[in-house]
Amino acid sequence: MPFEFENNVFVGGGSGSGFVKFCLCKKFKDGDRIKVSASLPKVKFTFFATVVFNSGLLGFYVPKQIVREHALFGRKIKFSVVK
Repeated sequence: MPFEFENNVFVGGGSGSGFVKFCLCKKFKDGDRIKVSASLPKVKFTFFATVVFNSGLLGFYVPKQIVREHALFGRKIKFSVVK
């Protein structure tokens, strides 16, 4: 069953990637491999990621190519995550 939520994409480091944090959720843990589907008003995209614990937050990185292509920094996006 997919876990769906909305959140902003934050700067994920010096490489240009983005970082999305989960709300407090016991469904995922550090190191889990996930399939992420995201949707904007006219665009949908899917990618694979690893759940990481970064600066006290559990989340995942968004590849820099996707962040650049869709100008995601600071935008609220709907995500669907499956283990």
